[in-house]
Amino acid sequence: MTSTHILPHLPPHKIHITHLPSLPLRAFQTFQTELTSSTSPSSASSEYTFLDASTILSATHLLAAIFQATRNELVSGKRRTRNVHSEVVYCLGGNNNIKEAYKKFGVTEETKDVIAVKIAYGSGEYWCEREEVEGNIRRVIGEEGVMEVYNDEVAKRVVDVDKVRKYYKIKAGGSLTKGIDALGISALEVEVLGKMVGRVVG
Repeated sequence: MTSTHILPHLPPHKIHITHLPSLPLRAFQTFQTELTSSTSPSSASSEYTFLDASTILSATHLLAAIFQATRNELVSGKRRTRNVHSEVVYCLGGNNNIKEAYKKFGVTEETKDVIAVKIAYGSGEYWCEREEVEGNIRRVIGEEGVMEVYNDEVAKRVVDVDKVRKYYKIKAGGSLTKGIDALGISALEVEVLGKMVGRVVG
């Protein structure tokens, strides 16, 4: 299933997010090729963000990066990468190195679960509804393929907290040293979001 979000304080847009569990690199590469080639490869309709779900702490963590990327595209005009979808990966990173951000948050040989993000805005090829995105993904993965709504429950199941700490250079301490409980993930989330905001304003 695909969920759709509308974020505050931005021009008209829709954020479509799908979680694809058990999609390792080889299967993902086939999926990505077939999905993007089902539309015009050179058009905005073929653009998606693909993320390693184990690097995303929560729905808020993901939406914070999407908000900043969409704002860079539609409000400030300060996009640093090729398009708004690659900008999401850039905004997740803790520095200004887009290649490093893709190595950390993009799909790699270690990836088991994938998050697909489609940002719709404007008109024409830049706009799409949830049914179109969901239908395109379903056509590629087939009726037996698994699609899930990405939310905090999914995030708790698939996130690698140690990896998130490492990528954002956050030392383990207190409740963060023991599993993933509500308090621990909330405390770590605050630190992660602080790192992201610090990069933007720094």
